[in-house]
Amino acid sequence: MKDLLIRAVSGALYISLLLGSLFWSKIAFLIVVFVFGVLVSLEFCRLSKFAVWIGIPVLGLLAGLLHWVVPSVIDPTLIVSANILANLALLPWLFKAEAKLNDWQRKLAFVGYLCLGIASLSLLPLDNDVFNYKVVIAVLCMLWANDTFAYLVGRTIGKTKLMERVSPKKTVEGFLGGAVGGLAIGYAAHMIYGVYGLTNWMILAIIVVIFGTLGDLVQSKMKRQAGVKDSGVIMPGHGGIYDRMDSLIYAAPFVYIFLILNCYVS
Repeated sequence: MKDLLIRAVSGALYISLLLGSLFWSKIAFLIVVFVFGVLVSLEFCRLSKFAVWIGIPVLGLLAGLLHWVVPSVIDPTLIVSANILANLALLPWLFKAEAKLNDWQRKLAFVGYLCLGIASLSLLPLDNDVFNYKVVIAVLCMLWANDTFAYLVGRTIGKTKLMERVSPKKTVEGFLGGAVGGLAIGYAAHMIYGVYGLTNWMILAIIVVIFGTLGDLVQSKMKRQAGVKDSGVIMPGHGGIYDRMDSLIYAAPFVYIFLILNCYVS
């Protein structure tokens, strides 16, 4: 009971910081995402044996470029697209059981998948440079509903393993349960916000569920190859901040591109 309470409190604090910063202002959200990004980067560096003294400055440089330099020179969508390519490049490694990242692949993964993923996340609330937090709140709720329903359904009736060599506890039944949870939030968002159309919300929910699950699996394989259960200890009952943000970081660029192509332009 005590462990459950600790888990609930640390999870509530994490959610409160993210949602609270979104409600507060653009700058508050950027600060929270950057601080979380630094913590995630530290944990990633430990998992992948990547030099921290290189990793954190690279993250800071990319964040600064993306928000203050790049927009005046090129469309940030091109940077987000590079993030998507890096994420997709990880899939052969993920699905090949014995595959390991070599030194160069780890460096490219840190920059292209992790740093650009955090940067893509920071761009999500920006609609033509106007801070629009409502869709991001819906995306966060989709991810959390996916995680919660996947856990509950998988624990209750899960039998068919999803990717046993990567994450032994994940099941196909849990994945489908998570998808139902994500779609339910998509429907609720459509009813509450009344914009973008139901079809767009359903497609967005599917994107969040699929790529959020892939992000979770990518991190699970990294932990398995590093021989650790959690990425860190900063969140009692959960592990590390990377354990909580893996799905969000991986899904962020796909969500951003979809919103640009199908929602913000409508």
